[in-house]
Amino acid sequence: MTLKGKLILAAAAIGLLTGAFWAFFAGWSEPEPVSYPVTSPQLKHEEPEPLPPPSLGPVGRIDPFQSLLPEEEPQKPQPEEPRGYPSVPLPPQPQQPPPQSESPPKAKPVFLWKLVGIGEGAKRMALLQKGRQVLALEEGEEVDGWKLAKIQSGAVVFTQGTEKVELALEEVLANEATD
Repeated sequence: MTLKGKLILAAAAIGLLTGAFWAFFAGWSEPEPVSYPVTSPQLKHEEPEPLPPPSLGPVGRIDPFQSLLPEEEPQKPQPEEPRGYPSVPLPPQPQQPPPQSESPPKAKPVFLWKLVGIGEGAKRMALLQKGRQVLALEEGEEVDGWKLAKIQSGAVVFTQGTEKVELALEEVLANEATD
């Protein structure tokens, strides 16, 4: 056994002996019971405060879409009159005409085809792809209501009425074309 173990064992033996002597000479005595006074809570009955009278404001349902309406312009505060001068009514302010409602911007035309190739030979042709479908078109031919107006190097131009869409040649990987 090591020195450290011997010291721990000796300390434990001394503690046990001390406890035994204390119990023998001090004697065993029962602890005194502790009593705590128990009281019941005292409840007070109070009359509730009367409710305030209802407001005379508008009564009815709340419109959940009220927040979507444009807010009204707050009235401009009138300038304070300097002291000592008589009150003179201000001339009426010229009302600005309401802004002209501009037509909403036109949505960009939707053309679902991609330009994946341009063929140059006896005839110029554009190779278009939408999903797994592939088309070869010459100038003047139509697809989905769009007319192939012009084939340029690297791009094509489609028209539909006054709308015009230019498609640039896209790089397509081999595995995309076979999907």
